[in-house]
Amino acid sequence: MSDEAKNREDAALETVFADARKYPLLTAVEEQQIDRDKWLALTRLQELLVTDPHCRHYLGQWAGNSLDNPPSLESFSIREHYYLLRRELAELLEGGAQRAALVKFRKRLAAGARLDSDMQGITALGLPAGLASALAEIMLADQPARGVAAALQYWHQFWTPAPDIATSSVDPAVRYALREQLARYYARREQLVNHNLRLVFSIAGRQVRRGLSYRDLIQSGVIGLMRAAEKFEHHKGYRFSTYAYNWINQAVRHTAEDLRGIVRYPTGVNEDIARMHRERLILYNTTGGEPDLPTLAQRLKMKPDALRRLLQVGNLSVSLDAPSHGDEEGPALGEALEGGGRSGPRRMTPSRHH
Repeated sequence: MSDEAKNREDAALETVFADARKYPLLTAVEEQQIDRDKWLALTRLQELLVTDPHCRHYLGQWAGNSLDNPPSLESFSIREHYYLLRRELAELLEGGAQRAALVKFRKRLAAGARLDSDMQGITALGLPAGLASALAEIMLADQPARGVAAALQYWHQFWTPAPDIATSSVDPAVRYALREQLARYYARREQLVNHNLRLVFSIAGRQVRRGLSYRDLIQSGVIGLMRAAEKFEHHKGYRFSTYAYNWINQAVRHTAEDLRGIVRYPTGVNEDIARMHRERLILYNTTGGEPDLPTLAQRLKMKPDALRRLLQVGNLSVSLDAPSHGDEEGPALGEALEGGGRSGPRRMTPSRHH
């Protein structure tokens, strides 16, 4: 790595540290209020989606494809999109706890507009925060899709029939309300993340002693923290820092194990993968969003096709402790293999704060 690149990365890390110091730890009452507001915004988003006829039509197509034409690994050249969708749709797919609710929801949409019934139906799905917000992003199309929304958009090419998306067909008042509630949700999620970034630095720092890249570990820890902020439910009685600790620790540990994994690549490939992840972190910290493939390719001075292949290579090294089907709350991949998984410490259950 050149001195210039290293200096740029060090400067990006220092910016992250400086930003984290601006945010004091939240009190229990503050956490509860932020989380309550977060879930209210998500509930309102879903209500708005079933209110507008065009959004209802899209939801019907999404429900139908989730039931009859789920994402297939063989079809997805970008594996990250596939695993994101599997994670978000896990409870709605075959064998999932919410599949029956999705069947009923599709029937309700097909029967015609019955607003109260449809609102009950979408609430019964128990959509993950990432999926609910992504559905709203697709309907707004205010900016290039990223994260789960980008994965949904990629999946569209395999839908039968092709999705009918014309954001101009969405009622202007609904569009305004969707935009307002989506911003409200992201603001609350960002609050939970920003006020707990120091926890990421602490957990990542313990793995650095083993000779691993602090930058890579921080990036993974931040992703774990964001996932915790999405899923946290304050009414279950524990503090966010306790809940987030498990997600951050799991994300950092998986990255550490992958970096020390059995699959070894040539030194040049390893360096390219590490550089790719560092540039993603820099861009994320600069823009506040996951960079799209063309932007990242330009930053790395690589062709998009070459970067796409590098992303696929980076996904080939999988830890046996990684969750199966991308579901962090499900059994580990090693446990799903014939003969069972290896023995080891169990995941810690968040303790209650009195």
